[in-house]
Amino acid sequence: MATQAQIDANRINAKKSTGPRTPEGKARSRANALRHGLCGTAILMDCEQEDEFNEIVDDLLEEWQPATATEKMVFYKMVEQYWLSRRATTQLAESTGYLIDPDGDEKDARNVSLMLRYSQTAMRGFFKAMNELIRLQKNRKQIQQNQSEGPEIGFVSQPEFEPAAEPIQTTAPQPPNPIWNAVAGTFLPLDPEIPCEMAA
Repeated sequence: MATQAQIDANRINAKKSTGPRTPEGKARSRANALRHGLCGTAILMDCEQEDEFNEIVDDLLEEWQPATATEKMVFYKMVEQYWLSRRATTQLAESTGYLIDPDGDEKDARNVSLMLRYSQTAMRGFFKAMNELIRLQKNRKQIQQNQSEGPEIGFVSQPEFEPAAEPIQTTAPQPPNPIWNAVAGTFLPLDPEIPCEMAA
């Protein structure tokens, strides 16, 4: 158990050490526990070039041209996943030195495994976001096309219903009764052009 003198000394020393006071010092101390930056919230690490990142973002913006707020959110998710994959690949290249160096240890081997996993996870995230962006843009273009073509198919207004006129009933002439020819055993033709003598 600490004595009262030790507790008082500790309190006096704690007042002297207040941590970093400048913005640069605070930014530096914030990254004290940073190992690889693949699980953090910061997009850029101190060792990465902001100009290079911005150039990639500009190139992708020109290519994909997100138009809505949702498309922009998915686009930035796609950019973030690409950047994380690139970071993991860079760190993977730095970690494979243990394959050549006889002084490589198990820590390097574990780091290679970890970087491979992060790289693959980020690339899956990239392609998932890219496919989602493609789907969103396709839906937006389809909606715009449908709106420019006019009303939807199947919803055209119909003219008012008019009752159909009742059909005129005409009586068809009844055919004459045929005449039976007992000698020939047949009916005589009823065609007026054929004389009855010839039909018999």
